[in-house]
Amino acid sequence: MKSEFVDRTFDADYIYFDILFLCIWILFLIARKKKLALLWSLIGLIVYYIVDYGIWYSWQGTRRTNCFVNPALLMFWVSSTPGVVHPAWVVMMFELTFLKETDNNGSSGTKIQISGDSDADSSNGVVAEKQPLSSEERTRQRILWTILFFSVQTIPAFMQKGFDWDNRTCKIGRHMGGNRWKMLLSLVIGYGYLCWRRIKVKDLVKLFLIGFIGEGIFEFAFYISGIRTGKIDVLLFDSAIEMNLGIPWMFLLWRWMLKKDQRPYYDEQYCVLKWLNSFKCWVTCSKNKRKKSSSSKPTSSDSEEVQLNNNQNSLDIEQQSSSNDELSNYTSSNSD
Repeated sequence: MKSEFVDRTFDADYIYFDILFLCIWILFLIARKKKLALLWSLIGLIVYYIVDYGIWYSWQGTRRTNCFVNPALLMFWVSSTPGVVHPAWVVMMFELTFLKETDNNGSSGTKIQISGDSDADSSNGVVAEKQPLSSEERTRQRILWTILFFSVQTIPAFMQKGFDWDNRTCKIGRHMGGNRWKMLLSLVIGYGYLCWRRIKVKDLVKLFLIGFIGEGIFEFAFYISGIRTGKIDVLLFDSAIEMNLGIPWMFLLWRWMLKKDQRPYYDEQYCVLKWLNSFKCWVTCSKNKRKKSSSSKPTSSDSEEVQLNNNQNSLDIEQQSSSNDELSNYTSSNSD
């Protein structure tokens, strides 16, 4: 894909509405006690701000702004919605998709810990779910959180057209340069690493869909509301690539934050070191075969010992034969 300048053009009203719905999202997380999601929101905000303002704007100079707001504050707002909303939603999708399910009676052989709608376990610092969620409840929560996620992303973009409070215009853009191919390569590396970790194909598809839906809703709101203009192929590319750049590493970090007996599906020893154990077994078997073959071949000392034994046996046979001859002669003489 050739180099292009990706931009957003919006009125100041959009900033106000976006901040309002961002606060609504945070209040929902607090009300539902989504502590892990809130932690990921904080981490995401810091990471996005470092990339947006620190790298793209200050260092590389690829991020351009034309707005009445101070660039540092403007970049903080630009980083807030994707940095706060996206990681929290992704982590909740991880929990509701990849943690173990219960049967229809709500029973499960293993206690599951999920951050949300629960009490804090002060003994281990992990938020513990009192009772595991059923498959139906997981589906219901996935739908509800995704509806809220969609609303927070799209409603502010359309509300700016219905209100005429502050018509000052802002424009934010970024020169992509050759970053498209770098992003595609990073995507291949991330999901390739998950393949090396022996993650199942169906779960790789689920991870990719989480990233695609999350970024797709974000880009959809910009294109439909007219904040961003461009071709549909750019929309599809950004939806498929941008959030999925971080999905593999987010999944591994989220999994690492769980207790070992609660990590979904994948056993660390089995996944990472399976081929190493196979190679080690092959080397050990080869060594044992070589030892057996070397032990079966007679050495020089063994040959000498065998020769001495053969000579001794020959002497014994000769002595026995001589004794038999003497006995025969003696018997013959006595008979005469």
